[in-house]
Amino acid sequence: MSDIIFLFLRRLRMPLGVLIIVYSIAITGMTLAPGIDADGNPWRMSFFHAFYFVSFMGTTIGFGEIPHAFTDEQRLWVTVCVYASVIAWLYAIGNVLRLFQDASFQQAVSARTFRKAVRRVGQDFYVVCGYGDTGRLLTRGLTDLNILAIVVDLKSDLLGSIELSELSPLPITLCGDITDPETLISAGVNHLNCKGVIAVTEDEHTNLEIAVAVKLINAKVKVICRSESDDETRNMRSFGTDHIINPFETFANRLGLLTHEHTKHRLQSWFVNQHSKESINLEIAENGLPSGLWIICGYGRLGQSIVSTIQDKAQQTDDTIEIIIIDPKFEEGTLEENGIAYTTIQGRGTEAETLRLAGIERASIVVAASDDDANNLSILITARDINAQIYSIGRVNDESKHSLYKRVKCDYIMRRSQLVSNEVLTLVSRPLVSRFLSEISDLDPPTTEILIDQIEEISTDSLPVTWRLTLTEEFSPALMRIIEEQHTLRVSDVVESLDVSDQTPRKKLTELALMLYSGDSSNNKGISHTKREGQRQLLPSGDQELKAGDQLLICHAKGNTCRAQKMAYDYEKVDSRIGGNNHYIPLLRWLHRRERTKMINDAATVISVKNEAEDMVENSLPNTAQDISKNTTD
Repeated sequence: MSDIIFLFLRRLRMPLGVLIIVYSIAITGMTLAPGIDADGNPWRMSFFHAFYFVSFMGTTIGFGEIPHAFTDEQRLWVTVCVYASVIAWLYAIGNVLRLFQDASFQQAVSARTFRKAVRRVGQDFYVVCGYGDTGRLLTRGLTDLNILAIVVDLKSDLLGSIELSELSPLPITLCGDITDPETLISAGVNHLNCKGVIAVTEDEHTNLEIAVAVKLINAKVKVICRSESDDETRNMRSFGTDHIINPFETFANRLGLLTHEHTKHRLQSWFVNQHSKESINLEIAENGLPSGLWIICGYGRLGQSIVSTIQDKAQQTDDTIEIIIIDPKFEEGTLEENGIAYTTIQGRGTEAETLRLAGIERASIVVAASDDDANNLSILITARDINAQIYSIGRVNDESKHSLYKRVKCDYIMRRSQLVSNEVLTLVSRPLVSRFLSEISDLDPPTTEILIDQIEEISTDSLPVTWRLTLTEEFSPALMRIIEEQHTLRVSDVVESLDVSDQTPRKKLTELALMLYSGDSSNNKGISHTKREGQRQLLPSGDQELKAGDQLLICHAKGNTCRAQKMAYDYEKVDSRIGGNNHYIPLLRWLHRRERTKMINDAATVISVKNEAEDMVENSLPNTAQDISKNTTD
C-alpha cells in the first residue's frame, strides 16, 4: 500500500498543487469582492461561504448565487474562477488517467492485490515459475487435480491468457522477476500452505537462481526444477534441490526401455502419462523398438543423451546396436565416447545423399534430434521417402509445430514441455508412484510380465488408477486403532497382493498392492518406531506386516473404491474384519468396541501417570544432591 500512495503523491504532486493554488486564490478573491445583501447594505463573504461556493462551482455546471445575489464585481471574479478551476481540473484528471495507465503504478497495484490474495489462501498450493508451454500444461494439470497454482512470469501477455481460460480454481498470477527474493516471498514461499516451488522457465540459470533463493528463504519447501544441461544439474544437486527433471535424459531413458525392456516402458507410460498422453506409435508401445542401425541426426544435448543411454542398455543386455551420427560439426570419421567408436558424417541429415551415405536403406531407426524444427521435419520426410519401413523419432522444439510432426507420421514424438509437466504432476499428485517407477528396474522380465497382465486385468480398457494408503492417525484412524491395540495388520487385510508363484485359478482381480514404503512413524504418539524407515518393497506379499507410518501403493480399477480406502475411516468394518468383533447384532458390536476403547484409554492413563511420576522423581534428584552439597560445604 505504501508503494501505491508514494507513486500517487509523487506523480500528482504538481496537479494537486495547481488545484490548491487555484482554489486558494478563488476563495480569497470571493472574500475580498464587494457585495450587497438583500437590504442593499455592503456585505462580504466569509471564508466558510467562499469555500462552500468555490467547492461546488469548480465541479458543477448550473448553480445559484448564495447567500445573496452577486454584484458585477463578484460575477466577474466568479467568471475568472470558473475557467481557472475547469483548466486545473482537466490538468489534474489528465494526470490521474496517465498515472492509472503507467506500467509501474499498475505493477504496484497488481503486486498489492497479489500479496493480499496469497495471504488469504486457505488451501494447499504450488508456486509455478514461468508460464511458457511447460508452465501452461502444469497449471492446467494442477487445476484438474484441484490444486491451486500461483503463477509468476515476466511476460504479462502470457499471464493475461489465464483470465480467459476456464480454469477453476483460477490461478493467482503476478507479473514480476521471480529471481527476486521479495517476489518469492510475496508468492507465498513462507506460507504454511505452500507445498512446493516449480521452476520451469526457459532459462536454466533462472531456474537455478530460483532454487537457490527458495532454499535460503525456506529450506523446508520442496523445489522441483527443470534443467537441460549437466552443469546446471550438478549445481542444483549440490545444495539439495529436491527434484531435477532433464527432458532430454528422461526421453533417452524411455528410448532405452523401449529398445531393451519395452514392458517396463509400458508401466511408465501407464502411470506417468495420465495427464497428457505422449505421441507414440501403438506398435512401438506394444513391442518396443528394434535394434540394428540407428542414425542420429544432430549430436546436441538430446543426441548425446540418446547415444549414451542406448549404448549403456545394449551393454547390459548384450544387444548389438550400430549407431551413426550425422552433425555439421563433425567430419567423416569416428567419434570415441566412453571407449566406444561411432561413425560420424558431416551434414544435417536433410539431404538424401547424406542419409544414403549413413546407410538409411538398411537402418532400423532415424532420430531427428536437432534444435531446428524445419530441419527435423525435412529429415523425417526424406528418410521415409528412401526407406518406407524405417521407424522415426522426432524432437519438437516449438510446441506450435507439434501437429506437423503428426502429419509426417513420426512414430515417436519428443515434446519437452509434455515430458516435464507429466513428470512434475506425477511427483506432486502421486509421489509414491514416482518411487515405484524408480524401483521397477529391479524387476525381472517374468515378474514384469505377470505384473502387466494383472494390471491389465484390473484396469481393462482404461488407464490404471492408484491410491496411497498412509498409516497415520490423520489419514487412516480406523486402521491405526488396530495397530494401537497390538493387533497384527497385514497387506492381505487391506488389499489383494501379487503372488508370482500362485498359478491356481482365482477370481478376477480388482486391486493390487504395488509397493510398500516404510515411512516416518514419529508422529504417531504411543506407538513404537520401526527400524524400516525409508525402505521400499516392490509387490509386497499378503503376509507382509504393516506398521505405523507405512505407505502402501494400491492399483485399482477406475471408478471403483479400493478396500483400503473404505477401511481407512470405517471403524466398524475394520473391527469386524480384523479386530475379531463379528457379532451379528450391530448393537453388540458397538458395545464391544466401546468397552475395548475404554480399556485402551484406561491403560494409556495408567502409563501416562507412571511416566509423570518417574519424571517427578528424576527432577527431584538433582535438587537433593545440591542440598547435600550445600550442607556439606557449610
